[in-house]
Parts: sequence; C-alpha cells; structure tokens
Amino acid sequence: MKCLCALAIRQRGLGGQTFTRIIRDEDSNAAWAAVGDRVSREATVFADEHGSYNDLAGLNKLHRVNHSRAYQTDDGTKTNQVESFFSRVQRAYVGIQHRFSLKYFDWSVAGVAR
Repeated sequence: MKCLCALAIRQRGLGGQTFTRIIRDEDSNAAWAAVGDRVSREATVFADEHGSYNDLAGLNKLHRVNHSRAYQTDDGTKTNQVESFFSRVQRAYVGIQHRFSLKYFDWSVAGVAR
C-alpha cells in the first residue's frame, strides 16, 4: 500500500484560508517547499515539534509548540486551527467517504479545506 501525507498551512484568524499539499514523506524539503510557495516572508509560522519543521526558521519567523508538554506555549502560541482541520479530515474519512482513493486523495483533502 502506498502511503501519502497531507500537509496543511492555515492562515490565522477568522475566515483564514487552508492550503493543502499531498506529499510522499513528511520531511523538511516538503515543508520548506510548501511554506516557500504559499507563505509571505514577513509572516510568522507556527508549527508543532515535528522535526521536519526545523529548517523553516531559515524562511520565516518560527514559533514552536511542544505538544508532549502542553497544547500551547506560555505566550499563547498554539496550532489549534490546523489541528481542527486534520480532525475534520479524519471525520470525513470515517463518517462520510469511508475511504480515500489515492487517485483523488488531493481532492478529498482539499474539499475538507473549503
């Protein structure tokens, strides 16, 4: 079975957009490419503790949240908006579509992002 990952970038604030990209591996190259393509250099990036986001500090100002310690940092940094997106993807998989076709996986994930 092939394995794919959904990478999501969520614009903060009410009405913020969600950009999705389907990647083969969750690594720093995929994260760098997605942020480089879709995020302004002046923007601040908020990410969890996953190692693939370490190199993003070279592109943008980067704030990290260590979810093994807390859901947000002492200064209020959190990734709740993008985490809620992945919850919606999981609910769509279990409750609506019952499976995602690899051929249309990008469409299925993008449909949840609307």
